[in-house]
Amino acid sequence: MGTRGIATDEQLPTLADPAVAAGRSRREIVATARRLARNRMAMFGAIVYLAIALMALLAPVIAPHDPGAQQLLDRLKPPALMAGGSTEHLLGTDNLGRDILSRLIYGARVSIVVGLVTVTICAVFGSLLGAIGGYLGGRIDYLLVLLLDIWMAFPFLVLAIAMSAVLGPGPMNLILALVLSGWVAYCRVVRGEVMSLRERDFVVAARVVGVSDSRIIARHLVPNVLGPILVLAMLEMATVIIAEAALSFLGLGVGSSIPTWGAMLNDGRAYLRQAWWLATFPGVIISVLVLSINFFGDGLRDALDPRLRNR
Repeated sequence: MGTRGIATDEQLPTLADPAVAAGRSRREIVATARRLARNRMAMFGAIVYLAIALMALLAPVIAPHDPGAQQLLDRLKPPALMAGGSTEHLLGTDNLGRDILSRLIYGARVSIVVGLVTVTICAVFGSLLGAIGGYLGGRIDYLLVLLLDIWMAFPFLVLAIAMSAVLGPGPMNLILALVLSGWVAYCRVVRGEVMSLRERDFVVAARVVGVSDSRIIARHLVPNVLGPILVLAMLEMATVIIAEAALSFLGLGVGSSIPTWGAMLNDGRAYLRQAWWLATFPGVIISVLVLSINFFGDGLRDALDPRLRNR
């Protein structure tokens, strides 16, 4: 078979007519979106996540008080619905008289930003390494697997704590610590997917017609593993948010001057009997955010499942 016949094979969609390939991609995207829209739990998770993200974005507008303002005369005030509470502090105040609701709203900024930035960097860096190792094989893949085995010998949270302790508190150091701890999952998934794709007809045909390795990885392999990457990114974002809260709880987060949900949990730990709301509200909103992400991630995984495409 000549190279011209191979290049126009249906198994090589990225080398086919661009209009046909674009039309096929649009149809697949529309079908995936419809399946996702029919999943009520996924839609519920997306709405809750977007609501919290919007709350974080509009924090300066909707927060009733300065999250760092201390009013010692109003310390440990209960929520408005309890005896002794007031509508001035709907969710009460902490041990320094700071408004709980305002601190929750501003704390959402840290969780959302750290989650998005960390997951994005991990996905790009880990997927690139996994695609290169899975496609090239040989010594490069052997060294990559060796590195993965060494990295995976340490639990994610333990490694994140160690990295944060070395780097010190601060937003950039926190993100760097989480990235250094979390890139492995993406690398493993993409490497396995690429290894199963590199001998497929459309990849072989691309090599025959002289397409470079870098172009094959970027144009033919990466688009075919975007689905698993997106699903993994959504599920890993929940893990990153929990890790950020844990590090902030331990004093290894973004710093004491910035309100975070994990730090609020730590502040309320000593007042569980006297002022339960200090730790309860941060714990509830962390749980709600993580569950919403997991609901949407599960729905996205089901929508991208090829076994469901014809249903």
